[in-house]
Amino acid sequence: EFDLVTCSLALHYVEDWSRPLAEFRRVIRPGGQLVISVIHPFLFAALRRDEDYFAHVRYSEDYEFAGRTAVLTYWHRPL
Repeated sequence: EFDLVTCSLALHYVEDWSRPLAEFRRVIRPGGQLVISVIHPFLFAALRRDEDYFAHVRYSEDYEFAGRTAVLTYWHRPL
């Protein structure tokens, strides 16, 4: 068991948060703390003005690193 569990800028890559949240709960000792950060959903509103802010939406983007292409998939969730 841990006194503190952190999850920084990762959950927006996961569609269903129930499994990671259950695991956090399992490993945190009673009285322990969980610190989570995610991309602020207003970024979605700024970049995708014509889309429904309140929708739970999957996005994928292609990136190139050192000549190799990778697909980055993430999920928008409103506040």
